[in-house]
Amino acid sequence: MIKQLYIIPELATQRGLVGGSLDRLGKVVILAGPNGSGKSRYLQLIQSIVQYNQRGAATNISRSQNNASHLAFRLENTKDEERQLSIQQELSELESKIKESKQTLELHQKTIFSPPYTYAPPSTVVLDYPAANSVATDARNMSPAQLKTSAGSTITPGLTFAFAGMHAYCTHVAQSMYHARHPMMAGSNAVIQQQQDADTFNRIVQSLLGGKLDFTLDETEVLPTFRERPLVIRELSTGERILLAWAISLHRQQRALSNAIVFIDEPESHLHHDACIRALSKLRDEVLGPDGQIWLATHSVPLLAWGGLDAVHFVKDGSIRFAGNTVTSVVESLLGGKDGKDRLSTFLADADEIAFMEFAVQCILPAGVADAKTGDKQQVQFTEVLNQRLASNQHVRILDYSAGKGRFASALRERFANTTGNEALRERLNYFAYNDPRFIEPDEKDACKARVAALEQPGPIEEYYWESMAQLQATHRHEIDIIVLCNVLHEIEPDDWIRTFRDIDELLAPDGVLVVMEDLLPPVGELPNKRGYLLLDEFGLGLLFDAPKSVKVLQKRENRLLAAAIPKALLSRVTPETRSSALEHLMSFSRERVEQIRAEVSNSPSHRLGREHAHYAMLYTNASIALTSLR
Repeated sequence: MIKQLYIIPELATQRGLVGGSLDRLGKVVILAGPNGSGKSRYLQLIQSIVQYNQRGAATNISRSQNNASHLAFRLENTKDEERQLSIQQELSELESKIKESKQTLELHQKTIFSPPYTYAPPSTVVLDYPAANSVATDARNMSPAQLKTSAGSTITPGLTFAFAGMHAYCTHVAQSMYHARHPMMAGSNAVIQQQQDADTFNRIVQSLLGGKLDFTLDETEVLPTFRERPLVIRELSTGERILLAWAISLHRQQRALSNAIVFIDEPESHLHHDACIRALSKLRDEVLGPDGQIWLATHSVPLLAWGGLDAVHFVKDGSIRFAGNTVTSVVESLLGGKDGKDRLSTFLADADEIAFMEFAVQCILPAGVADAKTGDKQQVQFTEVLNQRLASNQHVRILDYSAGKGRFASALRERFANTTGNEALRERLNYFAYNDPRFIEPDEKDACKARVAALEQPGPIEEYYWESMAQLQATHRHEIDIIVLCNVLHEIEPDDWIRTFRDIDELLAPDGVLVVMEDLLPPVGELPNKRGYLLLDEFGLGLLFDAPKSVKVLQKRENRLLAAAIPKALLSRVTPETRSSALEHLMSFSRERVEQIRAEVSNSPSHRLGREHAHYAMLYTNASIALTSLR
């Protein structure tokens, strides 16, 4: 593994580059930058530096110098003028070659390479994609000897060799599986080994392409099949062919790839990012070995995320440097500037919100409409309340408290549209949205009203969209069956908790419930108020409402997406004392998680653990500030 590399300017300028120092190199090194920045040229230059054999070059120079001395001696002792001219030309060409070789050697000797090699350069493999017009030879057109040769060639390092011989090798695998099932051959050690080899290859194919190879018989000919169809390479998409080449390379070329320095230019070409990352992960985790290393040139943001911040080196205008704290500039250069990055951030944030709202709707709607969940008895009790009301033709009124852009309404509409047999439910379910005008932007308000209107409920939109709590309470006092706080409670300052729950109490029907939904590990941090965000789990909610055993967990996914139901009777039990108990629990739990993560990260550091550490450290800080200010 290369840990440090200094590219001297004299070598770099030969390729129109600047050069520089690359330090702290790890298992994966990513050269990132826009088109034309020089990342592919840097990858080729680094490959040539790594492959250059200084000792071998010095030996060749010495041999050439001996040959030059021999030629000089012959020139001095030859009297034939024509022969003299021939020797003189040969000597001049050799001396020119020696001079060039010496200059190249001197340049490479100035390059810092850590760890240094004393005898031969480390093993290198270039995984270059085949040309767009490359064709994998059809094994049906081969003789048995040609089939064996073509299948055997796939062991040569490189995706090009794997691609060229893929049909031959897949035919070989099919034959191995056929032989393993043939009664006359099944007991052979060689056949057993071939079957095990085929099984190993199929696990890789399944992982990368989502299918397995098998075989079929065409009279006496054994043919490979894939996804229950004869394998015809030209019928596969370009991406599928490349992934099959990846599978063959990872399987057949393990010896060459083990502990090698592997160079790949734009591995995402023709591939879905998920498939590309799966292939690279298998290479890194299962094939490379402890001293192997991957060098990538890419302009793919998902690949940057896969490699991690420590792997990224930014290439721009022929210069190269460790990205480090400037990674934002790297991402902006790949996404069309700051606006592009902001658009992507907004898109991802909206996607997270949409996913959460779909989760929210699934928790609210009865089992007959929403998908079946965990079967938890508390959840069943909750949905039975809705079912009983619907069965008796009663209306169920749902209020989305602090509805924001109306994502919940959008998710509700999608649920109705994609579920059959729900017309009766739709007619007896009313959705209301409330937004505090102090915290809503005009465009967010317009989006919310549009989504509420899209539910096509009877009557004007003003009956369903509210910005005055007093007017809402005057109109629907003690009438709302379910009030949803969806990703909202953590944004409300604890000073306002008691008043907020009293407002909700005024709106809820006697047997109504408040449903609190939170993402306990949000994808991004935020500062929704001066105290910061405060995320209460089910135990914290139990302390807040002074009823640890009465808060019903409707669902908890991945230990982070929480939906909990609080009966109306508990809302009046929130006091300054219960609020302090909830915040003290949040502090204690956050401190506990920080200590656990620090112990875990010392053994296996990761981006996930780093994000969780920052999250719980911030929760501890926010809860501490809130407690201090409320006392």
